[in-house]
Amino acid sequence: IREKTDAAQGRLLLYQISLAALPIAIDLGLHLVKYGEEARVPLADFSLDGKEMKSLRHAERRARRDGVTFEIVPAPDAPSLMPELRTVSEAWLRAKAQSEKLFSIGRFDPAYLARFSIAVIRREGRIIAFANLWTTEGLEELSVDLMRHDENVPPGTMDFLFLQLMQWGQAQGYRWFNLGLAPLSGIEARRLAPIWAGIGGLIYRHGESFYGFEGLRAYKEKFSPVWEPRYIAAPPGVGLARALIDLQTLVGGSSRSAAQRRRLMLVAWGS
Repeated sequence: IREKTDAAQGRLLLYQISLAALPIAIDLGLHLVKYGEEARVPLADFSLDGKEMKSLRHAERRARRDGVTFEIVPAPDAPSLMPELRTVSEAWLRAKAQSEKLFSIGRFDPAYLARFSIAVIRREGRIIAFANLWTTEGLEELSVDLMRHDENVPPGTMDFLFLQLMQWGQAQGYRWFNLGLAPLSGIEARRLAPIWAGIGGLIYRHGESFYGFEGLRAYKEKFSPVWEPRYIAAPPGVGLARALIDLQTLVGGSSRSAAQRRRLMLVAWGS
C-alpha cells in the first residue's frame, strides 16, 4: 500500500487501527494519534439484570407495549424490502438535514444492502427502523453498519433494536457485539499532552452543538461495553494535517472527494 501511495504521489493514512496494528504503522514510519475508543459488548455474559440495566429494561418493555416487533430478514429476501427501506432512509435524512456520506460510514445503497441480512423493526406491520448486519467468520463479532429510522419512532426504539440484536447474537454464539467508535473519546488533554490531544479533548467536551461526541459515548455506555483505543497513523508533521483534511473530504463526499468523483462517473456510465 505504501509503494502504491508513493507511486500515486499520495499520502498514506491508516484509519481507526487497533493496538494490534500499531507495530505495522511504526514500521511504515507513520505518526500515531489516538482517534477515539471503540465499544464492544461481551455477549457470553450479557444480561438485562442489574441496576445498571434498568433504563434498557424500561426501553424494552415500552417498545413492546407500543407494539414494536423485531425481525431479521435473511440476505436472499433483502431485495424485496428495498422500497420500504428507502422510504425510511429518506425520512431519516430529511429529519437530520443530512446527505449521504461516502466513506467509513454506512449509506443507503440497495446493491450493497442486498448482500446482508437486515434487522427490521416494525409497528403495525410497517418498517420503522432497520440496520444491516455485519458478521465475522467463526462467530467472533457481530455489528451493524447502516442504521436508519422513521422520524416518528416510539421512544426507546433504537435501544430495543440493539438489545434484540445482542440477544440474538448471544443465542447464535457470537462472542462480541461491536457498537462502533466514539470519536475523540478517551483523549486526555493534559498540560504536557500533544497538540492533537488538546484539540481533541476540547472538541470532545465542548463540541456537542455540531456533533455530540460526549453524548455518543454516553449512549453506548448504557450497554456496559469494553472500550478499546483506536488510532490514526499518518505522515508526521504537516503530512498528518493534510491527511486528516483528505479523510474528512472523503467521508463528507464533497466535489473534491475521490469517492464522489467515482460515484458521479458510475452514475454517468449507468445513465
